[in-house]
Amino acid sequence: MRGPVERIVAKTLTELARQYNLGNAVMLRLPRVIDRAALTAIMTGVQLCLPTTDAARALAQALADNTKDPAVTVSVRSDDLSDKHMLRIERMHHGTCARP
Repeated sequence: MRGPVERIVAKTLTELARQYNLGNAVMLRLPRVIDRAALTAIMTGVQLCLPTTDAARALAQALADNTKDPAVTVSVRSDDLSDKHMLRIERMHHGTCARP
């Protein structure tokens, strides 16, 4: 048996709708820049932190594992001059590598 149910007041419902619409707008725009499977993995908890090469490699592996899509590959690129790291996310489309 259920306990007492709280009603959602108009102000709370308005805020929930605003947050949903904002999140939805972001999800509609970001796939133009980042692969949707990788974006979903990030939204479900993969933390983006690339302070060292080893951390970047671990993140690339975690992101690849969480995309659950064999067509998506994630690799680490490093800039020797700035000692910065970046992730390269690629998706195979009919045998051709596509980058968002």
